[in-house]
Amino acid sequence: MTTETQVPADESRLSVIEAVLPHLATKEEVAKISAVIPHLATKEDVAKLETKLVETNNEMLRWTIGSIATATTILGLLITLTR
Repeated sequence: MTTETQVPADESRLSVIEAVLPHLATKEEVAKISAVIPHLATKEDVAKLETKLVETNNEMLRWTIGSIATATTILGLLITLTR
């Protein structure tokens, strides 16, 4: 089953996905559209994704450092209290 969907060039990548995916019936067709989707992203989309990735990585790093600091503080308090 092959269904072609015409999507205006000014629509966002998400709109393209939403327009195409309902017509897909098999895993092979899903694989085909998944292979095409990266070519539908604009430079702005890629820049936004890269920015979001950096922000997410920074947030994860802050959480990790905060968790380590909290664990160290708790262990230090427990050692101090048990002496």
